[in-house]
Amino acid sequence: MNQRIILINAPSLGTIEHMYDEPDFVRLSLAALAAYIRLQGNYDILLIDAKFEGLTFDTVLNRAKDFNPDLVGFTAFTNEIKPCAYLAARIKNSIPNCKTLVGGAHFTALPITTMKQFPMFDYGVFGEGEITFHELLNALKYKLKLEEIKGLVYRDIDGVIKKNPPRERVLDLDELPIPAWDLYPRANTYWIQTMRGCPFDCVFCMNHNGRVSRKNSVDRVMRELEYIVNTFSPEWIRPGDELFTVDKGRTSMLMDKMIENGIHKRFKWDVQTHVRYVDYALLVKMKQAGVTQIDMGVESGNDEILKAMGKGTRLNYISKAFEEARNAGVRTGSLLILGQPDETKETIENTLLFAAAINADEPMFSIMIPFPGTKVAKLASKGLSGYRLLTYDWDMYRQRLGGVMTFAGLSPKQIDRLLFLSYLRVMFMRKRYIDIIKLTVKYWKSAKTLLYKNLKFSNPEILLTYPKDYKQTLGDCDTLVEASLLVEETDAFSNYQKEELQRVKTILPKLLREQKMAQ
Repeated sequence: MNQRIILINAPSLGTIEHMYDEPDFVRLSLAALAAYIRLQGNYDILLIDAKFEGLTFDTVLNRAKDFNPDLVGFTAFTNEIKPCAYLAARIKNSIPNCKTLVGGAHFTALPITTMKQFPMFDYGVFGEGEITFHELLNALKYKLKLEEIKGLVYRDIDGVIKKNPPRERVLDLDELPIPAWDLYPRANTYWIQTMRGCPFDCVFCMNHNGRVSRKNSVDRVMRELEYIVNTFSPEWIRPGDELFTVDKGRTSMLMDKMIENGIHKRFKWDVQTHVRYVDYALLVKMKQAGVTQIDMGVESGNDEILKAMGKGTRLNYISKAFEEARNAGVRTGSLLILGQPDETKETIENTLLFAAAINADEPMFSIMIPFPGTKVAKLASKGLSGYRLLTYDWDMYRQRLGGVMTFAGLSPKQIDRLLFLSYLRVMFMRKRYIDIIKLTVKYWKSAKTLLYKNLKFSNPEILLTYPKDYKQTLGDCDTLVEASLLVEETDAFSNYQKEELQRVKTILPKLLREQKMAQ
């Protein structure tokens, strides 16, 4: 009999960021897992993206009961971990023999903490999940030893949490199949990943895919683009790569293939990259291949802050990249984070002035959040670099929600208003009055949330809608987070990153050469 597996992206607690809480795209990570285990055979797989379909917890539970799975897996970023745990508890209560598993960025950062907080999870996968997940399914089917599965956390027969050694990352992504998009309803947008990893070690980013950019071949990317376009005819295909142009030679070849094929005329696409990995010639070619917008990380308008950030950039590099994009006729977005380590009111002002100076088509501000696994989280847990941590309630860990920590001597209310007013100030400095209206219309639901918070500021929880038994089901899980264990797990992940970097240097150094920055 086939093992019956459900993979779930849990419902949202409220619309804070419309793009992610009410997405027009389905979750990539679950499709990637499903494709890999489907290749191995003997599995009946159901994918449920509750956010995409707008499903309630009750509806997801009913679907799970109808399917009667052997195992239910969840993927979770930090703000999603508690809804996943809540749903896992309800599924276990309704389907007693069903096992539950969690993976994703949050669990990779805090595997032991998560298992301690949420006893409704039987297993957890940290790091890349495809191979580990398949080995776990085999072990459960044939009653094999769990301690031999790299990347797995589990509870032994006595309930003691056990963490196995980490799994080495897949270096050749062509070894992995095209995600199982066919197991979802058709979407208007598809987020694909043509590479995994980023060379930088930014203080605010966990970089869960590692510091080596591992890539699909150009031919493999083209096959996936053609499959998606021919099968689903979406309006958008969005590469979710950390740095799309990290290998400029490969990017140029991909643009040539897209133009030669004519596929770039059949969908819209935009990307995110680093200012050190673009130049005028490449930007012109990307424009010819139909790119609609390139978002680049600016983060701060202060050179000392940038130097300490680990992003490998300076103000002059940023200015040059935005100028070259403008000359190439490419629309730009600037990504900025307020609340860098040792941020002051003066450095925040530097950032606002610099954002106005580079004058991106879409300036995008967010509040610094101490996401688990980051250096910022370590600093905040220790009360260093001007941070004061306010809560370990993971539901609050949203870049446009606030209320998690303070910085630069500002109160939560002042930080919230700072985010709201930053957009207006930058636009007004450039006298872009029509653009204010256009961006408000484009992101009207997110804009409404920001406006509501600033007109009626109180506990950020007012923006979330909880099931009636939510807090009762989860209990006092927030109090189970230990700052010392958070630091310990962050250090463990950092050591793993270094080990993986050294492994690549030894066995496949060309990957490092391909991601070397232009001087």
